Amino acid sequence: MVKDLLKKLIADQTGRKPEDIKIEKPKAEFGDYAVFIGKDADKIKGQIPETKEIDHIEAKAGFINFFLTERALAEVIE
Repeated sequence: MVKDLLKKLIADQTGRKPEDIKIEKPKAEFGDYAVFIGKDADKIKGQIPETKEIDHIEAKAGFINFFLTERALAEVIE
């Protein structure tokens, strides 16, 4: 569910198809999930709307890193 939301948010900003977006599980310091975007990561990060599932978003080295809320993490674990 959360991964589908992240794919939709990225697809809406990049024009890519959700099924073509690869969600990765990065090292903990880089968030709960990450998506490689490339050179436009900073720009796209700023265009992603806030949601109740996302605590905050960072862009580093071409990746958009998603840090989920406690509530969203609990849903992922279930």
